[in-house]
Amino acid sequence: MPLSAGRCLPAGVLLCWCSLVFAVLNQLAAQALLSIHPPSPDGLDGLDDHNARLLRCAKAAPGDALCFDTEPPAEFSVRFQLHDGRSFRVKSYSHWAPVFVQRFWQLSKLNWWRDVAIYRNVYVNETLRFVSQFGLVGTPSVNNAWVKWKTSNQTSPALKSNTRGRVSFSMDAVICKEGEPEDPCKALRPNCSTEDYCALGFFTEIYVNFADNSRLDPHGFAPIGEVDEGMDVLDDLAQTLGNRYGEVQDLCPPTPPKTYCVYRNGKCAGVNETKFHQEGNVYIKDDFPQMFRLRIKDTQVDSFTTVES
Repeated sequence: MPLSAGRCLPAGVLLCWCSLVFAVLNQLAAQALLSIHPPSPDGLDGLDDHNARLLRCAKAAPGDALCFDTEPPAEFSVRFQLHDGRSFRVKSYSHWAPVFVQRFWQLSKLNWWRDVAIYRNVYVNETLRFVSQFGLVGTPSVNNAWVKWKTSNQTSPALKSNTRGRVSFSMDAVICKEGEPEDPCKALRPNCSTEDYCALGFFTEIYVNFADNSRLDPHGFAPIGEVDEGMDVLDDLAQTLGNRYGEVQDLCPPTPPKTYCVYRNGKCAGVNETKFHQEGNVYIKDDFPQMFRLRIKDTQVDSFTTVES
């Protein structure tokens, strides 16, 4: 999501971020929880009522009640129904990370997740697994509009940790320049406490942790909730898609070996994020049929009155 180190060109944000952070970290944490900017808006699509509403809400003024840009309840859950009939549920707590939870509430009430592909599955087996990431709708003009109008640089401390089953927003990042007058991380303290990079900039993409990824906490990736039903469904989906398609192309070298990357006919088999941004679900349907069949069908939101400490 927008704002990246060095103000990279839109289509290259993830690649630019990775090259910088990989050089700094050289470890698994550098396998980004980031999403790249889409290319320039691609013109008009034939929008149905659902996508037309999402497009209108991208441009709506802050606080628009019809677009659910309002304060969420203390607790709520979102059930994600897959096209194959299975489901999983995320329970979210407003006090964990209010800024991020409000966006999750808004997106969920708008049924943003309808027909969304879980396109990044970094999962080999029970001992070698990282995250699943999703949140790009299948219509490029809608994604473009939300990037342009709804990208937020607000931050929140990680009051809970990125452990197995926890859900957080994927974000862009800035590289820290500790001790320099123009250190971009200085303004992000104390929500980011590391000296290498800080997460900054989010819009609609979230990820589910499959392992103890608490090393992400001090960078500013603040959990918004946790999967309280159907984690086995996500494990199965991620292992299936992770072993078939692997990591996204943007994070895989041209040739093997690389952990989590799958190569077929000499090429990385994962999703090309730039092409996904340009073509939407048409690209997923044509090039990743199994991923398309396992996409999210619909969601249901339920509110609660009790608060977990």
